[in-house]
Amino acid sequence: MFVHTTVKKERLMVDLTVDKIIAVQIRIIEASGHQEDEGTRGLVRDFGTLDFLVDEANYIKDPYRKAARVLYGIAAQHPFFQGNKRTALTVAEMILMLEEGSYIAAEEEAIDLYIREVADYQHTLEDVEYWVRENCQKM
Repeated sequence: MFVHTTVKKERLMVDLTVDKIIAVQIRIIEASGHQEDEGTRGLVRDFGTLDFLVDEANYIKDPYRKAARVLYGIAAQHPFFQGNKRTALTVAEMILMLEEGSYIAAEEEAIDLYIREVADYQHTLEDVEYWVRENCQKM
């Protein structure tokens, strides 16, 4: 899915696109089995939000900041009708894995709670970046 990467100073840089993020949301919705997800596969509420987020994220060189920007942008700005929090976390984790060889090492319940708080506007982008940095671990 995120196979199109570029090498810059021996570090892989994920080349995000709107289509790649939508593909992640589609896979999440297909795998969910939740009744509320029915009919929302690939259903975008706001293409402008995704477009802006992709443009902004692709200029960020620091993988933790980039992952935080994507996590915050999707979770808090809700570009999809369903699956925003799950998509936000998945795309952020893909960036961390591919660009930094890291993953979010917090407990699943703590991650879930934090993503919900981000979606409820309880954290700023700066808070999210700090959280990502503090909760990542090298693979």
